[in-house]
Amino acid sequence: MRASGHTVPFYDSLDFSAEWRLEEQEKIDRSLSGAERKAALCQLLDQETQLIGSIGRHKQDADAENRYKSVQGFLDKVNRLPDKSANIPYHEFIYQFLMYISSLRAWL
Repeated sequence: MRASGHTVPFYDSLDFSAEWRLEEQEKIDRSLSGAERKAALCQLLDQETQLIGSIGRHKQDADAENRYKSVQGFLDKVNRLPDKSANIPYHEFIYQFLMYISSLRAWL
């Protein structure tokens, strides 16, 4: 899994969410009963739903940013097409360019 320096890996966040939910549910089970317990479990479910939604939105934002960076890198590479005065042979550039494009396929 790829993650940029400012993102938390998605599955680690889900693991944290599951652990947090179990701890909170144990607290509720120990301390409450009847209708109070049921209300607390409903509130816990709402909190968990919001947390998972937040994690999903964060992942989507990070994926979009990484996709943007990949496309921007591709465009930068295209802008550096060799001219006649370039030091790199044209066939070598084409080979490197094709390798770069194939590495982008994983992102797109």
